[in-house]
Amino acid sequence: GSVASVYPAPGQRVCGLAVKMADQELEILDGYEKGYTRQIKQVITEEWGAVDAILYQIKSTEWKHPPSVAYLTAISIMLAEAGHDTTIEINHVATDGTVLTKGSWHPATGFAGGITD
Repeated sequence: GSVASVYPAPGQRVCGLAVKMADQELEILDGYEKGYTRQIKQVITEEWGAVDAILYQIKSTEWKHPPSVAYLTAISIMLAEAGHDTTIEINHVATDGTVLTKGSWHPATGFAGGITD
């Protein structure tokens, strides 16, 4: 199914969680992130300010369908626990960064915009 990823979008932000991990832990995580490329990017955190962080960016942007409601619910729970808005922006993005389809999902209202389940 479809999964979350990040892509360049000037003026936009990604809400998430930053954790410190040992090299051994990253190697284990790499085993789960097989369809992703590990990249180092500068991020801004509330606790540590600007830091270099490891992000996993999806290798293929082939669109099959939106992420499952269970997957989106798990992400919205994490966002709520961190005090963020639980509306999740869902974009189908081409490899060059062009947004092909734009929409959103919220736990109370479901899919909106150009995205449907």
